[in-house]
Amino acid sequence: MKYSWKNIQYAFVLAAITGCCIGCADDNSDDFGMIVPKDKPKTIYNPWYPDDEQEDALELEAISGGWDSHVTVKKDRTYDRYFTRDYGMNGCDGVYTTELPDGNIFWSFGDSYFGQLLDHDRRIRGGNESNFPRNAVMIQTKQNYNGFHCLNELVQIDDKFRMDYYKGRTFLRHPKGEMSDTDIEAGKIDQQFYYWPGDATVIERDGKKILQVLWGECFKNASGGMDRDGTALTEYELTGNPGDAAYMKQINYLKSFVPYAGNYGSAVWEDEDGHTYLYADADRGGWAGGKGPVVARSKTHDLTSGWEFYVKKGDQFRWQDEPPTADEKKNSHITTWWGAQPNVFKKNGVYYMVIQEPLGKEVWLFKGEHPWGPFGTDELGGRKKILELPEHLDKLGDTKRGSVYNVFVHHGLSKEGELVVSMNVDAPSFEANFNSVGCADFYRPYFYRIYNWESAFQN
Repeated sequence: MKYSWKNIQYAFVLAAITGCCIGCADDNSDDFGMIVPKDKPKTIYNPWYPDDEQEDALELEAISGGWDSHVTVKKDRTYDRYFTRDYGMNGCDGVYTTELPDGNIFWSFGDSYFGQLLDHDRRIRGGNESNFPRNAVMIQTKQNYNGFHCLNELVQIDDKFRMDYYKGRTFLRHPKGEMSDTDIEAGKIDQQFYYWPGDATVIERDGKKILQVLWGECFKNASGGMDRDGTALTEYELTGNPGDAAYMKQINYLKSFVPYAGNYGSAVWEDEDGHTYLYADADRGGWAGGKGPVVARSKTHDLTSGWEFYVKKGDQFRWQDEPPTADEKKNSHITTWWGAQPNVFKKNGVYYMVIQEPLGKEVWLFKGEHPWGPFGTDELGGRKKILELPEHLDKLGDTKRGSVYNVFVHHGLSKEGELVVSMNVDAPSFEANFNSVGCADFYRPYFYRIYNWESAFQN
């Protein structure tokens, strides 16, 4: 049986759920002022509606481009459709996936649009009908549209004629969040202090499997832009099955649990040497936006075991407990190439790194000797282009995108050893996210599958 959000919004919301959401939120504009009525019971959205057991076959489309000739790239239209959503979360960035021991997949997102689209067929997102939770999470249990279970609280799902219908609340709220309880109840979102997700990992402690999630501690600076001054960690129990009381129950929260030195943990790799490696972007100098990868590691796979940082002193790298200064990071890149959002993994005894050209459309593959590199040396074949991100999107309305970013690798989605990569796209302008045909397909991920990627190093 196939379900759609239009059907499940009433069919599966009668069971109340507690403990699914850690946070609350507000909107970046005062687009509605009404409070959820107190004179009648409010239906509580239950994310653990029954699964559709029939899974989808992948619909893939081969494309050509200026990447290495040995590599085959295909658009993944199936996963693109999974993020073509009408109710609840209908836009997002910062798309991370983590494989869970039960075979499910944990997804985490940064800033996200929630609400109901004004026009589903023409993919129009309304500004008044949307709010902007600063982070969101899902658990994927099946490879189909309804296999994505969003754990953010929703403001209300009873009255589709109110502008807060299917708006969401931030999953993990910053303790300094400025909104009042009344604001949160109405669906407003903290804008002064908030969390953006980093990567996540699964550990075992005292015989239990635990999901550890990293979060950037972000705030609005004096000029109105975003800044960051810390890293937080939350832990979730994975006992039982989705829907059980203990499943995804928060069991720990550690604010600023390591000395802050940058966005270490924007990607992680759990190595067989007993460490988990934590990658970051660091300024290279030379031009605005110029980035290169640096690395730290936890002393065991448990991210609470303490971190050490890979820092170049003179001509030699070393591991040290003290976080590097900004100048030290500029000297401690693990490749001589530019790159943002490093994704490191190992296959057949070889370490690889996938990275996006900073502010650019090129996606590159490197080989490395160790999780800490060096990557992309001449002896290891330099770098190989495996994808070019498109200037235009497959969508209704305006197809010209804005910036493209957050190129992440999703190993848990791979079927045949191919690399599954997602990208995020901005609209050409902030206003283009609303009230025009196809605007709901800006500010969202698109997916690619890259085959024969290892063959890029044949020449």
